[in-house]
Amino acid sequence: MVDLDEEVVEICREYLPTWHQGAFDDARTTLFFEDARVFLEREDQTYDVIICDVCDTETSKGQPRKSRTDHKERGALNCD
Repeated sequence: MVDLDEEVVEICREYLPTWHQGAFDDARTTLFFEDARVFLEREDQTYDVIICDVCDTETSKGQPRKSRTDHKERGALNCD
């Protein structure tokens, strides 16, 4: 899991245990605290699923959204 804000993850871990159901502590989970866009552009690994919680560029100063096509062309998303 890649999340920009470590503090938000820690708050979720502490106060929302019924939502995450221990996923943050699961041995299969690796947490990275950085911009997911930068992470995906840097990593050579491919993923079966990419779920992005992105900001709305119409109302914020965030970066442009990435689409399924963008991730597929970069090689981060398995589409077979």
